[in-house]
Amino acid sequence: MHRNSNVSVYYHKTVVYGIVGIMLIPIVATLVYSLSSSWGATILPDGFTLNWYVQLLTDSRFLAAFGRSLLVCFAALALSVVLILPAIFCGVLLLFEARQANECTDFAAICGTSCGVIGRFASDLCR
Repeated sequence: MHRNSNVSVYYHKTVVYGIVGIMLIPIVATLVYSLSSSWGATILPDGFTLNWYVQLLTDSRFLAAFGRSLLVCFAALALSVVLILPAIFCGVLLLFEARQANECTDFAAICGTSCGVIGRFASDLCR
């Protein structure tokens, strides 16, 4: 029985690592292509350079667009925290009884630590 479980673990790891490896191939190829100085009709590029990244990081239009992207990202994060955390708190506090709140907060703890902490706090208030 023990030998069968070891084989199962090795099989599982082999399949997972194989899938992850296959998924990483396009990312690695894109990275190699972005670092190449020129790429002709060969399997590998003719040379490597960081010139493209230097040009990108010194372009003011790219930096402005990157800054706007970060602003949108953090605004969406802040908005979701401001809307979701109070909703979880009110839902646990107002809509559930204490014993149901414990079941709800166990699920919330799986979804996120901060949601679980607020849910546990709310369920303690219900007791």
